[in-house]
Amino acid sequence: MKTQLIALLLVSCIISAILDGALAAPAKKKIKKGGSTIIGHAIYVYAEMASDIPVFTKQIKDFNAGASAEHQLRTVIVYAGEVPFDGSKFEPHELFSSTVKGFHNAKLPGVTIHANLDADLGDGGDPILKWSNSKIDSQVKMLCKFICADPNVSGIHLDLEPFDVPYTTKLLRFYTTMSSQLRGSETGCRNAAHPDGREITGYVDNPSAAVFKALGPKGTLIWPGYDCTRSPSSVEAYSKAFRDSMTNNLLDVVKNMPAGQNAKFMIAVPAAATDIEYQHTVKGKQLVASGRKQFSATGPSYITTAVNNVHELVKGYDGYAGMVLWKLSRFYTIGSGGKKLAPAGAFDIPGERDWLKKNLRRLTHHRHHGGPYRPIFQLDYKKPSSANEFLLWNSKGFDTTERPFDLFIILLRLYHRILHLSDNAVPALQASNNTQAIAITFCTVIIVK
Repeated sequence: MKTQLIALLLVSCIISAILDGALAAPAKKKIKKGGSTIIGHAIYVYAEMASDIPVFTKQIKDFNAGASAEHQLRTVIVYAGEVPFDGSKFEPHELFSSTVKGFHNAKLPGVTIHANLDADLGDGGDPILKWSNSKIDSQVKMLCKFICADPNVSGIHLDLEPFDVPYTTKLLRFYTTMSSQLRGSETGCRNAAHPDGREITGYVDNPSAAVFKALGPKGTLIWPGYDCTRSPSSVEAYSKAFRDSMTNNLLDVVKNMPAGQNAKFMIAVPAAATDIEYQHTVKGKQLVASGRKQFSATGPSYITTAVNNVHELVKGYDGYAGMVLWKLSRFYTIGSGGKKLAPAGAFDIPGERDWLKKNLRRLTHHRHHGGPYRPIFQLDYKKPSSANEFLLWNSKGFDTTERPFDLFIILLRLYHRILHLSDNAVPALQASNNTQAIAITFCTVIIVK
């Protein structure tokens, strides 16, 4: 009897391994020309002088050349200008077109370019509160027509802050129309160079199901993992605030999203100075230490803490698409009150670039929609007693015990796995009615035997 049970268990494990392989290695999709979907990490880029452009393109080229595929930067988010809400004409940043052209001419393999449109609604944004839906739509179409006229731009990034009352309703309309226009041909966003349209990303620190819906099927929400405390604080305090905010404001929302609704997200991390997390204050030509580290290979630092927190917290969330580095720029970051902060660029501190090359990996646990993945043989309940322990399947292997195997539980787990395959699994193994019938028959026959 024991020999038969062991044989049946091995069969179950083999089938589970096959299914695991199908889930972990989904069928590769052919990327069409001009495809704009974000497939890895991204970085914000702010050029202040024309001479910055070749410096930035070389930095990203060198970074990707020394990084494996899961660590590479795949999207550059180039500053395009401020969205006007006072009725004036949109004026792109003077170096936007040159920066896009510079990155395109650099021919960085697998790297796409997005246009970054921002606005401080608290400083001149109130007119939008009186705009009709048709006026919002008109403004969005104007922006899309301008950005999509450049075939080298694969998407638009919106950073309209605050995404909160009293602006929420108007911004949801803005996002919804932008998403629709970028997928369509009315303003030239879907064309021969971009047959699937362009991508939309949105910087939102307090996401909701409504925001994800507004971003649409091709949209990605970027959640800021910085400025997490009200004032500069220790790295330890930053870490706690980061974890609490990411869990409560982002992951709990993603976990409870309606089935079938897009919930793709990325996490922006402080690889350079932010308003709250910075290493130095710039005083003339002097750098005044804040007592905290932007990067350190041996001690607490903002970027290492942020990256490690992301890796730990997003495991198993199938909407996770990667990290966004804040940022590439020169000289200094301008903080609140006009204060000058450093480091200005993500790769300014020795050792940071090499650390990110090895640690900026993208986890690829594509399992059930929303919440974390559970291994098929991980029992949800605790071991009842040492005299009645079960066979557990975990990442370390098998743990056999003196008692007979709880084969019934194992088979139920296998049945559950068959019926709940990821959307990313190969089509032949997705849970159709026939698959369900096979699963039920398979488990029933073994249990009866």
